[in-house]
Amino acid sequence: MSSNRGGQANEAGSVHRRSVAAYIACYGLLGRAVPGLAHRINSAPVRIEFETDQPTDDFTVRFADGSSAFASAKRECGNDAAFRATVDQWFEQAPGLGPNDLLLLTVARAKGDIAGLKEGLDKRRSGIAGMSAAERKALQAFDDACAGKSSRLHKTVGDRAVLLRVDAARTPAPHYEMARDAIGGRLVPDEQAVAALDVLSKAFHDQASIASGSDLDGWIDALVSAGITVFADAEGPPGARRRAEQEALATYNEELVRSRGRVDLTLLAKEIPDLVVDDLVDGMQVEVSLREDRPEKVPLMAIVRGWERFVLVGLPGSGKSTAAREIAAACAADDEAPQPILVDLRVLVRDHGSTDVRLHDLVRCAGRVVGPPIRSSLESALDLALRSGGALLILDGLDEVEPLAGQLAETLVGVLQPLSPDVSVVLATRGSGSAAASRLELPVAGLSRPADLDKTLSTLLRHIAARRVDEAERDEWVRAREEWLTDKRRNLSTLMEVPLLAVILVLMLADNDPSDVATEPARLLHDAVIDSAERWESLRDARPADRRAGETSPLTPKVLTESFAEIGHILLDDPEAVRSTVVTRVAGLFSSDRWRRAPADAEEIAAAAVDFWDNVIAVFAFDSNGRSMPRSRVFVEVACAMWATSGDDERLRSWVGEAVGAAAMSNALDLAAQLDERTLDAALALCESSAEAVRFLARTAVGTATDLGEERATVLARFLRAEVLEAAASVGAVDRGAAGEVDPEPHGDDGARSGSACNERRDSLHGGDLAVDGRVWPPVAMLCLIEMPERVRTEMLDGLLNLDALDGEQRVLGHGLLALARAGNRALSPGEVEAVRAALLLPLPEKKEPRHEDGVLHIESGPPLRLGLAALAEKAAHRVHELDAASLAAIQSIAGRCSWGRARRIIAALSRQGADTGDFLSPSFRETLAGLADLAQTLGPRPEVHMLRQLVAIDPDVPAATGRLSWRMREVRQVTAAAGWHSISLPDFTSAFFEETGLLHDWLIALCRRIGIDPAYAASQARRAVEQEDQARLLDELLDVPPLDGADPTREPGSLSAEEVAGLERAVSSSSRWIRSGAAKLLAEHRRAEVDQG
Repeated sequence: MSSNRGGQANEAGSVHRRSVAAYIACYGLLGRAVPGLAHRINSAPVRIEFETDQPTDDFTVRFADGSSAFASAKRECGNDAAFRATVDQWFEQAPGLGPNDLLLLTVARAKGDIAGLKEGLDKRRSGIAGMSAAERKALQAFDDACAGKSSRLHKTVGDRAVLLRVDAARTPAPHYEMARDAIGGRLVPDEQAVAALDVLSKAFHDQASIASGSDLDGWIDALVSAGITVFADAEGPPGARRRAEQEALATYNEELVRSRGRVDLTLLAKEIPDLVVDDLVDGMQVEVSLREDRPEKVPLMAIVRGWERFVLVGLPGSGKSTAAREIAAACAADDEAPQPILVDLRVLVRDHGSTDVRLHDLVRCAGRVVGPPIRSSLESALDLALRSGGALLILDGLDEVEPLAGQLAETLVGVLQPLSPDVSVVLATRGSGSAAASRLELPVAGLSRPADLDKTLSTLLRHIAARRVDEAERDEWVRAREEWLTDKRRNLSTLMEVPLLAVILVLMLADNDPSDVATEPARLLHDAVIDSAERWESLRDARPADRRAGETSPLTPKVLTESFAEIGHILLDDPEAVRSTVVTRVAGLFSSDRWRRAPADAEEIAAAAVDFWDNVIAVFAFDSNGRSMPRSRVFVEVACAMWATSGDDERLRSWVGEAVGAAAMSNALDLAAQLDERTLDAALALCESSAEAVRFLARTAVGTATDLGEERATVLARFLRAEVLEAAASVGAVDRGAAGEVDPEPHGDDGARSGSACNERRDSLHGGDLAVDGRVWPPVAMLCLIEMPERVRTEMLDGLLNLDALDGEQRVLGHGLLALARAGNRALSPGEVEAVRAALLLPLPEKKEPRHEDGVLHIESGPPLRLGLAALAEKAAHRVHELDAASLAAIQSIAGRCSWGRARRIIAALSRQGADTGDFLSPSFRETLAGLADLAQTLGPRPEVHMLRQLVAIDPDVPAATGRLSWRMREVRQVTAAAGWHSISLPDFTSAFFEETGLLHDWLIALCRRIGIDPAYAASQARRAVEQEDQARLLDELLDVPPLDGADPTREPGSLSAEEVAGLERAVSSSSRWIRSGAAKLLAEHRRAEVDQG
């Protein structure tokens, strides 16, 4: 019976506590002081917490003025043990009270001796005479309960103690009806007021069961989630105002999310609607130095979550503003992320200047995306997020406010300084704004090529196909273009580094049959430049509203193309030319006789053209000091090649003459040859006086498989033969019979070839390695490889393969190459088969095998192959059906030693012949990879999850973290950084995570304590991470991003308990050096601390 009554009493007490909390929350929602407390705290409640670690622990009420009431809740209370226990708790609480804090006893009915306690305490404090008998009796009961305790604390408790009568369990309880009538019609509809009280009561019951709490937002969320209509009124009580703010915030976040993954194609293809790319932000990467100044590429969102405040730097066209928008959208869609506040700094400066900016101005600028009726509510919501530390400020476009960027950056320093360190900040700028951004003293992350740009380009192709291509033909149309991209990706790597140019390339493929699109890098880049200029002009025609009446755009396709070429020519000569110099020289182009523009017009056109290639297409950028910083040197080189080939023959010959002798112009010369074959004629005319011109032509013919034509090939072959004989003579090894009647001339006027210096340096222009190939073999190899008439080849090679300057292997290789060249399109003769086979079976240089040292796998390249051997294997792969098994095995072995590009071509050729492509790996290397594969299978696809699971295991009962605690994973990252997770070797990993997890736990617990982190916090965050399988890759990468400042500097290093010290003593015996050394270090620190403390 008594047990049953006890259970009923506990249940009644629980109902009373949650009912009182609901009653108090109603007044918080209305912004009013709680009746019965207003004479002491004339402020609205804003938060209620249950089962706190305070001595008075039933619940705590926090008020808007910063004061608190520590409450003990009793449904009924008299002068009994429960009352005396409450007074004891008050005495424990008293020393920690703030100036206006109260000690609260809430009862539905005060009975017996304490019935008059509320009035008695109020009169005693106020010095009012004339107490009633009930009041005197209540005060006596109170004093008796205080007997034997500190007189000083007795006075404090007497001053702060309040008895609050609240009977709000259910109708007809008076305070229940008071609360119902208070919120009905003001906060919620009259007909929902009862349901609203019940919802709040249940919410507080749930929170009390897990020792949690909630504030105004939580109370509103509970009501809305239960289907209660909470009035949204910017002019109403706090609950209604906050609801208006929540709705405005939801509208704002919806606007941010609406732009998520959206790629605007208006600039490039007017009839194609915006493309939406799922999870666009997931593929965005930044390059950062996480440790030892070693650049690494990591997901953008891992840095947003891990660094919290940083500068995001990207070249124009790299997607910097898109990244800023995607960060905002990703956070807006994630309930646990901080509230994003996206600010366009151009708009900010336009409205407020660069020096008169306040924090609220950033909020006002961000709020422009919503309509005026809700803008003030949104601004209030964003202000609150900033004040509470729950915001992420994304400031985009510092470089776009030049020349005011420096002033604005100084202003931002002052604006951001008072903010809580929990407010995250991302400042996005191009490199030209970096100097200004450095004033904020934030770390820098450089935006790099998206990891899944190829996937996005494929999505774009399908998006275009859906608009332009009949459904029956759509799959084949897309497949053909995807195959083209895959096949040409190696040659397109530079172009593909610029997202905008990559998109233009896809649109070029969409507008043409793939077979009609250029494949040479120079021609392709040239066509992409022309295409981007024409699309820009088309856009201008489609947007007449962008022009003033009668205005004609100066940026015609011809202007843009020629300015691109001129800029490249300037920058190849002077890579760090300043913008003003570039504009002046481009203006000179437009004021020349060919264009005949007035100087002022020419300057205006030049400035607009330079700006186009800087800011719109983003291949020629300039930094904050105006210095050139091209996106890639290849763009400079192809532009210079366009400049050279767009002129007359005389200009081209002059430029080629300069280029063949300048290593810095080598690539531009190659590209010019792809654009215009007049380049080959200009070089051929120089061969008589320039060995470099000979080598350029040979390299062009072999390296790009260019057909020089019979006349050019014949002339080039004569010069190559002369070079062979000259090189052989220089080493005293000419076989006079090999010289025949071929004069090793032509000489220069002084009787010596101007290119004879080739004998004094590595023959890199022929692709040979001096130590392996010598000086004679490279030009011989060229004669074997260049396409030329067979009679010419026979004449030019006559006797050369018998030169004493060639070793036996070079002769065998030469005969093999010659056999393939002579065969042409016919089948190999038996003699030719044997020559090819003998060349393929030549011994390869010794290859260094992989080795393990200290658990680290070292892979080193060996010496290079002989010049021509890789080409032989590639040519032979197309004829493998004519060769024997030994030849096939040799081709496979050679492929394993080639560059990856050539190896891929060999594999493709073998595959087309139906031959085994082989694995190209040595037995020991295969064994190493097999071991790694076994380990990878053991570790699974996410090695980091092992670390997370072991952190969970140090406190397995703790629930998963929620909110910003789990989003940033700050404590987990601090623990993993302190543990040196990133430097663990494979053997140590295996020992720690599969064999000695108990010792690992001992060490991790002590490590958490030592750096001031509650192990439960780390375990809680780790559990949440393990549960988030939908974000597995991001969380793994986040774990790999150490905190910028290591452990939180605000935390005091913790002391270790005897049990934790014993755990460290066990851990130092671990077979894992990672655990052993980490535990020993902690143990030494602990013992030093003990000595220091005496």
